[in-house]
Amino acid sequence: MRVARSRGLTPTCHRAPRKPHRGGDRRTRASGVRCFACPSEIAPDLLKLLAELCTIAISGTEAAAISVAAAADVPEGHRVDSEDALAAVGRLFEAEHNADAAERMVTAIVLRGEFDLKTALSVLELARALERATDRLAGFGHLLREHVLADLST
Repeated sequence: MRVARSRGLTPTCHRAPRKPHRGGDRRTRASGVRCFACPSEIAPDLLKLLAELCTIAISGTEAAAISVAAAADVPEGHRVDSEDALAAVGRLFEAEHNADAAERMVTAIVLRGEFDLKTALSVLELARALERATDRLAGFGHLLREHVLADLST
């Protein structure tokens, strides 16, 4: 993504043009995020909520990394590692619930506010993409919990 200045006016975000591809670029389709509005065009209260949502997604990613590292030692019989893995999986689920709540708050503010279409759509898309990421992390957490519990039962 580049930020271009159009004749000294406010910055405008846009992506470099790409060749048209059937179904779009794999990364673009996966994230679903397109840049319509620059941060300077977004209300500070929405930016604060989006930052909170980003923080939640990052904490979920950290919990996933911790849970994998701990789960790797479970087959060797380290009980403490299984407890660490399951605690980190719990943090994944908590992050997903927090992201749901934050996304609902963003949606409510956008729907109640008087934002231009470009800003409203970009904020909603970003919030939705971050919330979907935490949903996927929670799905990973369910699989990892099953794996850890299966290792403990053997």
